[in-house]
Amino acid sequence: MPTETKVSSNLTELAASCRMVAGFWLNEVDQQTLALLRTPHVREAWIGSGGLMPDDGSISAETLNRLAADYCQLLIGPKEHLPPVQSVWSDHVFQSKAAASSRRFYQLYADYQRPRSIDDHLGCQLHFAGFLLDQVNHDETAIEVLAAFEREHLGWAEPLLDRVTQKADTDFYRGLAVVTGRLIKELSCHAEHSPNNK
Repeated sequence: MPTETKVSSNLTELAASCRMVAGFWLNEVDQQTLALLRTPHVREAWIGSGGLMPDDGSISAETLNRLAADYCQLLIGPKEHLPPVQSVWSDHVFQSKAAASSRRFYQLYADYQRPRSIDDHLGCQLHFAGFLLDQVNHDETAIEVLAAFEREHLGWAEPLLDRVTQKADTDFYRGLAVVTGRLIKELSCHAEHSPNNK
């Protein structure tokens, strides 16, 4: 696997990366999250994956406000925002067949608790990919489900990530787009090596 697409070689770490990145798409960054990003292990992994720390590297109210403003202008609106939702990017509407398809995948696992958001939100999709990676050790079909899910529900994100990189006002969200792209490429590599794709 090429170095530039490597986020994590360990499935457990990859699952944790999926959940962390999912959280950044689903929620504004808060003080607790910034503190976590500043811990040496997480900071090293984040930066090594192409992530950028918030502009001044502090956990100040000013930094949090700047990140919140960028999150809102990028992903929430009210105008010219970039909804991180597959239906919007693939079908130009909310709640299209991509949402229904995502929901069907989630329903395959009765114990899966998806985040509260639109079914085909990128954050929900990455969260589910992390869940599937956690299942691989005790469910031999999980990697096959991941392969199918990746084919149907993660390839759409590249145009969104490109636009976020261009439109972001903060280093953090430009870095999030880079990390997410690399994470999706790594998930794709794992999906390509599933038993049904050999």
